[in-house]
Amino acid sequence: MKHYLALAVRIFSIFLFLYSIKMLSGFLPFFHSDNFNVMQPNIFLALLGFALPLFLAVVFWMFPKLITKKIYNDDDGFDELNSMPLLATIIAGSGIFYLYYAFSDSLYWFSVLAVMSNQEDPSALLNLMSADYKVSIFVTVLELVLALILIFKCKTIAKFISKLSS
Repeated sequence: MKHYLALAVRIFSIFLFLYSIKMLSGFLPFFHSDNFNVMQPNIFLALLGFALPLFLAVVFWMFPKLITKKIYNDDDGFDELNSMPLLATIIAGSGIFYLYYAFSDSLYWFSVLAVMSNQEDPSALLNLMSADYKVSIFVTVLELVLALILIFKCKTIAKFISKLSS
């Protein structure tokens, strides 16, 4: 079962790589811009939005078995083929899938907050944000938490689902 999760980690790294290519469009205009706009995010944030997903994609691609070992311990007996390990692997794979969306949303909100914090009065940041911004940030944090729970508690969730279905 570990090799299926390692495959999911590699697929996640492909998603992150593609996302970093998308974020490159926010970084490249700094090389061709002669005028500076106050509302334009700074170069560090643009570089971070491109480089962090690229770095994580390389790490996940190079070390999928190490990441899988952090989720599955060797002494758990999850190598035999039965429904529990398969269910746990599907749950962890779902968590990895949702982590991709939560990660991309959180990078977006960090960029928005950084641009808004460059205002004259950073303490008025909450007043500048509309209610839908606040709710979207809350939902992004919730997505991150739930995705991490699905990944790191996949065996516990699989056991709970198995008890419910029996």
